[in-house]
Amino acid sequence: MKNNSNNKKAGEFVHQMSVQRRQKAIRFYLIALGFVGGVLLVFLIFDPLGLGFLLGLGGGIGAYYFWKKGQYWMRRSDQALVGAKAEQEVAVILQLLTGKNWQIEYNLPLKRWGDADVVLCSRQRNWYVIDVKSHKGRIVSKDNYLKRDNGRQIYDFSEGNLLSKVRGQAAEVRQLKQAKWVTPLLCFTQAQVKIDQNNINGVYIVEKTDLIRILEKLEG
Repeated sequence: MKNNSNNKKAGEFVHQMSVQRRQKAIRFYLIALGFVGGVLLVFLIFDPLGLGFLLGLGGGIGAYYFWKKGQYWMRRSDQALVGAKAEQEVAVILQLLTGKNWQIEYNLPLKRWGDADVVLCSRQRNWYVIDVKSHKGRIVSKDNYLKRDNGRQIYDFSEGNLLSKVRGQAAEVRQLKQAKWVTPLLCFTQAQVKIDQNNINGVYIVEKTDLIRILEKLEG
């Protein structure tokens, strides 16, 4: 495995996702504007108190629906941009390891678990997979599940079980690289991690500022 052997940059996959979502949002906005134009045309042609009212009402509902769809995909696009930035921040931190003969691969495509954000192989031939997260707040554990704590309540991640996902990524990377073992890590770039020993059932959960220390500790 060579450094960046798949020729992908950190955050590239998520950035492409952001562009696709933004394009989808723009299409919905244009459709909504088309409905608005249709409503105006209806009121010019038909009696606004008769058939024109019904057609205008239908057009207004259509415009509202597609406008809300556009807003939804624009928010998703912005979220993806934040995720891409987080991956780039982690890549900057990991540059410290390239000078120590670590090999790093970004956005490795997987069959079941999407792209692995970062795959590392140390000079001792130990393998790691890192799933980068840009959530804010405090990250805690409860009953061996990862939770978010906003100071008022503790709640689940909307993306589902992050621990299971990164474990699945590690298992698939292990097969792809024919490695004896791949250690899974979750790296939060904006949140505070409040977890004992940064470990839940073999998954290491770290803040970006602590990432290098944890990796070097795992190397022994």
